[in-house]
Amino acid sequence: MEKTDKIGTVDGLGDIYLRCLPLDRQIRAFQELGINYPYLVDTRDVVRIRLAGVSNNGTRTSVAPVSAKGERTILIRPSPLMNLAMASYAIDAHRNNSYPTMPREFYEVAKRIAKNEESLEPEDRTAIILSQDGDFKLTHEMPEARFSLGQAGEYFNKVNHKKIDLYNLPAPDNKDLSYVNYLWFKSPQDDSDLNCGGRYLDDDSNAFGVLNKSAEGTSKKSSDHIYSLTDIRKAHLEVVPRVLAQQGVPVLESMLKKPLNEALLQELREQH
Repeated sequence: MEKTDKIGTVDGLGDIYLRCLPLDRQIRAFQELGINYPYLVDTRDVVRIRLAGVSNNGTRTSVAPVSAKGERTILIRPSPLMNLAMASYAIDAHRNNSYPTMPREFYEVAKRIAKNEESLEPEDRTAIILSQDGDFKLTHEMPEARFSLGQAGEYFNKVNHKKIDLYNLPAPDNKDLSYVNYLWFKSPQDDSDLNCGGRYLDDDSNAFGVLNKSAEGTSKKSSDHIYSLTDIRKAHLEVVPRVLAQQGVPVLESMLKKPLNEALLQELREQH
């Protein structure tokens, strides 16, 4: 197999590789490098790659849109297509001008996961139900943008976008089936569109892979623990009322708790 060259390194993420191949061959290429499942980069990591100035290439990602008749599309990570058998199945479907199909139950499982995670900040979720049908535009504060991009506000500012187009995945006519596809993340030069409905997994197209060296047999110390935005939000909501009460100003709790919490989370989202 042809050599896969490293194109750069992102601090806190790892070494970045890029291959332009059909999906199954991309997975094999990344496996040979020691890149772990799900092999292809997540959309949030694409943002980190671009913010670090490593590459602005468009890329396939390991986020999957899932659709079903009469329902809104769900984005879920990691994609069930990220193994050789499912990748080959998806390639065959695309060659036949169709989409990979699964039983309707798969959509219902994804929906249950998304519903169970609604109390989490979008950046911390593994699944999210889109807020609209059809194609629509994302702004940086929308839950779908924060789920997909992570550092959404910083990314929009960096690439000078006001909105990003999301092109939806059609739903099957058969109510007993669901479609599963891949999410393509266009380059900033192409307005960073997110495309759920492309059928090009059999083509030579770009995909990033990330070799995280910390995953090569080394374990992180407990002092290296990174708290999620959801953890921080919960702690903040518990601590602020207690501190205000201790300081003898509990009346300020109802006035300040929510705006302080929102300001804190916004500040953290805008940081690297």
